[in-house]
Amino acid sequence: MWQARLRLGSLWVSQVSRNVADHCLRLFVILKTAESGAGLRESAWHIVIALFAVPAVVFAPFIGAIGNSLTKRWVLTGSAAYCFGVLLIFGFLNGAWLLGAALVGVGSAIYFPTRYALLAPAAADAHLPGPRVNGFIEMGAVSAVVVGTILGAYFSNYSLPGLATSAADFFPAIRSEKAVAFWGLPAAVTVALGMNLLGLAAAVPVAFPSDVRRRESPAQAVAGFFRDCVRIWRRPQARGALLAWAAFRGLAAAITGALVAVILQSTPETGQPPAFPAVLHIALWVLIGAAAGSLLAGLQGHPRRSLGIIPYAVTGLLAILIWTAAVSFPGWMSCLLVGIFAGMINVPLYSAFQDALPADARGNGMAILNMAGNLCMGLMAVLIAGLARYQILSAAGQMILVAGLTALGFLAAWKILHRESIEQAMEFILWPIYRMQGYGPGLEGCPRFGPVLVVANHTSWFDPLFLGKVIPRRIIPMMTSVFFDLPGMNWLMVYVVHAVRVADCNYRRKVPELQQAIAALDRGDCVCIFPEGRLRRKPEQFLRKFGQGVWHILNERPHTPVVVCWIEGGWGSFFSYSNGPPTKNKRMDFWRRMDIAVKDPEILSSKLLADMEATRLYLMKSCLETRAILGLEVPGKLLETEDDAGDGDMQHGGEAIRHH
Repeated sequence: MWQARLRLGSLWVSQVSRNVADHCLRLFVILKTAESGAGLRESAWHIVIALFAVPAVVFAPFIGAIGNSLTKRWVLTGSAAYCFGVLLIFGFLNGAWLLGAALVGVGSAIYFPTRYALLAPAAADAHLPGPRVNGFIEMGAVSAVVVGTILGAYFSNYSLPGLATSAADFFPAIRSEKAVAFWGLPAAVTVALGMNLLGLAAAVPVAFPSDVRRRESPAQAVAGFFRDCVRIWRRPQARGALLAWAAFRGLAAAITGALVAVILQSTPETGQPPAFPAVLHIALWVLIGAAAGSLLAGLQGHPRRSLGIIPYAVTGLLAILIWTAAVSFPGWMSCLLVGIFAGMINVPLYSAFQDALPADARGNGMAILNMAGNLCMGLMAVLIAGLARYQILSAAGQMILVAGLTALGFLAAWKILHRESIEQAMEFILWPIYRMQGYGPGLEGCPRFGPVLVVANHTSWFDPLFLGKVIPRRIIPMMTSVFFDLPGMNWLMVYVVHAVRVADCNYRRKVPELQQAIAALDRGDCVCIFPEGRLRRKPEQFLRKFGQGVWHILNERPHTPVVVCWIEGGWGSFFSYSNGPPTKNKRMDFWRRMDIAVKDPEILSSKLLADMEATRLYLMKSCLETRAILGLEVPGKLLETEDDAGDGDMQHGGEAIRHH
């Protein structure tokens, strides 16, 4: 585990170095292009950015094939070495910088999707949540953009804005003329070369056993890119994350363009390229905010619940854009907040897409994502630039347009992710009350897609919330009508959680909730069932006899993976039956420890499922054995009293059916 974490740290250093190199070079080339002629001064920024973006779109099939079929660390080192060579050649030529930027853009288009393709296996090998790894990587990547931009301006003899000047004052000993002396190369190019070399060296140890690559011929690898496009599109989770992230990148490009347009309109001409100090100043604050937002988003490690951050971030982004449009000029605080909210949107979408990719298609998948993002950015930039060029859209109009587009994103985010956002809010509320922690191999082994049946003991009202914190899926709990029908709770259960209502009665001939649970599994959902049928009542009784309902479900869906859990800490809590009914004769919980053990998923054999009684006892035994993951005593025999035999067939909770 620690070796994997060290390699992840090395990957972080490599990608930070490569980002610093690229953005140092970008600003240097932008300034050189702007100085080369009056006709290019206004468009230099857009031209250079496009040169870096176009290869990711045009060469996507080849980039995906390279990242998918070759060893990824050699792809990283090879692309870094290629960029180093291009920089060295054009540094000695000291000219044709647009061509040099375009060639470096090809190497970057290969490097960065490959880096992202390694994050899912890195998270698995390092035993870290995917969103946390993505937040860590994105924080470093965006911080590198800030550093690269400052260095590019500093070593290009450019007058920096106030923020960057204070940062650059730390390097007075290597001011331009001294740095240029190295091999006679331009100072900014020297810095980019050094950063590329560091990125190359740091990429050498980057290897993760969980990474899967396909050994294919070049023709097969390119054809595989298009096959993987279809495979990924057919996965709803991957398709949704891909479309959302591409749309977000297009919106981000539009917001950036609108901010620049407002600045250019409000800033008088100087002897330098028009308004570059103000543009850089604003861009740096946006980037600093994006680094902070990425780090904040990474604090939520749950792969599904991290998406709940997005509606709140889009709401904040919309409010800031409306404010900026109203005041007609973006201050540093507005730009910082725009960056923070953008970072909080970017990380969950990236993580969700990586999580949804087939293990053998990560290289192609990240190339597809990179292509889609750059395509949307380019199309949005061309659209807004064309409208502005022909004076159809003013700078103020651009701000109104991007605010309107963000409003559409606001509506879509709350409609699609309202459950995740509510769960995220609930987690924040419960944070000072319960310290929830998951343990066991099932945390990583639980299938991320397809039907899953989660089986657990039942000790308190909040057990579904505790399981939802550690199971990396959106769960559909089967809940008794006593809790389901509470005022206000009913709306939440029906329209948000989509829980299965279980009638609270002893005996019935028809049990529709079992069919609802089976239908949910047929849709590929994760269903949570508490087979005991009711909350724990006795301190000496760890587990009641499981009802028949769990067997009926598995008998209908025999190939469904079963994830067995044990919840420790619920008994004695404010919402348990300890010393009386829930909420009675007990103090409110505060900072109470809740440990949840999760076993590896298991598909029960057809021989076992042929015997209902054996299945129920087997799952009971498995549930009790899960206590060992937490270091707890495992009873030598199943605890069952005479009244339990009857209780085991109770209909309460929908877990059993008595046949007459």
